[in-house]
Amino acid sequence: WWYSCNEAFIYSQINNILRLENFELLMSYRYYIIDLCGMIEELYIKNKPRQKHQIVYRADKIKQSDLDAMEQSAKNKDKDQLISINGFISTTTDKEIAEFYAKKPSILADFVPILYEITIDPAIPCTAFANIVSS
Repeated sequence: WWYSCNEAFIYSQINNILRLENFELLMSYRYYIIDLCGMIEELYIKNKPRQKHQIVYRADKIKQSDLDAMEQSAKNKDKDQLISINGFISTTTDKEIAEFYAKKPSILADFVPILYEITIDPAIPCTAFANIVSS
């Protein structure tokens, strides 16, 4: 997988471009993005019959104000909240690994660590996802 190769910086470049929502940059990377989406979709379809309910984790750093807004939103609702992510993310099934990354100090002021717990229920339609570790 060229996308997750440690020697390539394409992972961070693509995600930065998606977050910026810069049309010109998106167009310059469109072939990489199309290829990546196609590979993920192919793996998703191939593995869907074997999908089972699972939980994955993602460590991140977000602005304190964003965390406060998320917490306030959660207090005002009876059900779980959804978060929209503009980009591709990597996750792990090992909570300890995610916690390790969450505890790493942030170099950005006013950013705090957060650990996302993502429940994958194969009975609920969703965006394609794939385990690319063995690919």
